[in-house]
Amino acid sequence: MNHPSTSQINVGGATSRLDVLRQGDIVELSSIPVLSELDRCEWVPTPHGVVVLSQTCDLVRLDPPFATVAPLVWLPDDKASPAREGKQPNLVHVSARGDNWFADLRYTASVKKDLLANRGPTRGFTGEANASHFSKLVGRKFSRFAFPDKIVYWLRPLQEVVGSKYSKPNTAEGRLFKKVSEFRVEVTTPWEQVPCGITLITILRADTLQPYGQDLPDLPPTLGDWMRPNGNLRPTDQLATRLDEARDAVTKYWLWQALGESWAGRCKPRDKDLKRLKDHEREAVMAAVLGGEVASDVTTEHEFSMHQYLHSEALDLSHLSPSTPLLNTEQRQPTVN
Repeated sequence: MNHPSTSQINVGGATSRLDVLRQGDIVELSSIPVLSELDRCEWVPTPHGVVVLSQTCDLVRLDPPFATVAPLVWLPDDKASPAREGKQPNLVHVSARGDNWFADLRYTASVKKDLLANRGPTRGFTGEANASHFSKLVGRKFSRFAFPDKIVYWLRPLQEVVGSKYSKPNTAEGRLFKKVSEFRVEVTTPWEQVPCGITLITILRADTLQPYGQDLPDLPPTLGDWMRPNGNLRPTDQLATRLDEARDAVTKYWLWQALGESWAGRCKPRDKDLKRLKDHEREAVMAAVLGGEVASDVTTEHEFSMHQYLHSEALDLSHLSPSTPLLNTEQRQPTVN
């Protein structure tokens, strides 16, 4: 079947042009439908309108006749900052509206394209680079990896630390988290094979570390002694404070390696999480990771390889963090179809 690149739909004798629609557009709709149970629909209020999620190439075609939308929501500064950095897959920044506005991907609905086109959509962002970034973030929400339950017990402590520290730039660790482009989890054995060999990869922004390639600098003896008094790695906050103050490239390199190792050391099941499990379940969780510890690798965006990308999964924050109430669900108005 051939599809036109731009389309016109006749709605009640009027013509609606679909080629005005773009992914990321903001449309003024007051509510969207969500199926709550069989044959029953609830209307979720969207007082700020909705954001179009469907790809532009699908929007301008006659088929399919529907587009996917999500509510436009506002977040306070402490929640908006990590969301703008792409740390929470449920939220995608809508930059044209301002720093605090996001598409909430937890609620999505199908809406007729002609309804969206006839309501004068406005652009949610400008520029091809922003369009590509928006599209990738939307896609990530629906393609992210579901870690095995046993492994989640190992990863949750670090995720909660990142979530609590990221919005606190008054701490050294909070400032350093902002230099992290992404955390990824690499597995050296198949996920279904127990125990799994796991490495936490800390990917730093490109300008964070001086590239050394294969010619790594020697660890200064005095720095090595300071990092591991009595052979044990110093606490995370001490490493972060010294790294935050460091100016020498070699010192920063080794402190970043130590901090990445310290973060990986956070990846251990906690008693408060395990106490709710049965004895055999706790034993299975503790036996899930090879050697009883998560290894560490610290690299940069420039040095992170395609091989590592294909054999690792992104570690996000949102699904292990408390849900932020973005919509007033008490205002939903149920209707029977």
